[in-house]
Amino acid sequence: MYIAHPAYPPATLVFTSTTNWAINNITFGTTLSAPTGVSAATSVAGSTNYAFIVTAVDANGQESLSSTAFQLGSAVNISATAGTLTVTWAAVSGATAYNIYMAEPSFAGAIPSGAAYGFIGSATGTSFINSNIVPDFSQTPPVVDNPFAGNNPGTVTFFQQRLYFGGSNTLPQTFWASQPGLYTNFNISDPTQGDDAITDTLVSKQLNPIRNM
Repeated sequence: MYIAHPAYPPATLVFTSTTNWAINNITFGTTLSAPTGVSAATSVAGSTNYAFIVTAVDANGQESLSSTAFQLGSAVNISATAGTLTVTWAAVSGATAYNIYMAEPSFAGAIPSGAAYGFIGSATGTSFINSNIVPDFSQTPPVVDNPFAGNNPGTVTFFQQRLYFGGSNTLPQTFWASQPGLYTNFNISDPTQGDDAITDTLVSKQLNPIRNM
């Protein structure tokens, strides 16, 4: 059972047996660890700079947060010269696949911090070869979002495979919906994807706090 009250963090009441009950505060976010040990190599030396990040995906389609970005310098310009860039990483427990993202290549120095990363492919193993795949910036890595940090909701419900919270003291007319089937994952994407968590606010000319859902 999920419990919400504006004076307390969201929690679950867990029944194990008739004499074993527990109330646990909810930990929000993906339950899958981000890949580690990401590295990349070029088949031919050159003067182009690349950067890669990798995420893990489980059997439910849940995607982990991004790995630390790996910068590959002095590499072949695969858009102009035949060659390959090979990305590798360590396996993640519970992962069934991995998504690989790449920043726009740089021909004048390292990829800057904060650069956007676009999807270039997925793999079920722990390596990926890019011979000339252009990053798709319409699909980007997940963005961490925990809307309940210091913002306890006052009511909770389920609707169409999402867990909904609403009615906090700070944002009384706002509600939040989890990712479908992933009830504690409120992460989002930029640009928005159809399975992102949802945040919306009631439109009103007067204050109408959400008391029940």
